[in-house]
Amino acid sequence: MNTYMKINDAYDMIHSKALYITDGKQVLFAENENQLYTAASVIKLPIYLYF
Repeated sequence: MNTYMKINDAYDMIHSKALYITDGKQVLFAENENQLYTAASVIKLPIYLYF
């Protein structure tokens, strides 16, 4: 089973998506949700999906 779910497949009907990674002090943002997959797997911080 793949650990990472493709956001575009799961939320295809949602027109605006953003993926945030935060440690409680700093928030990282990417307009394209694929840009943060590598960072998420390396730094192991909580990941939140807002839509």
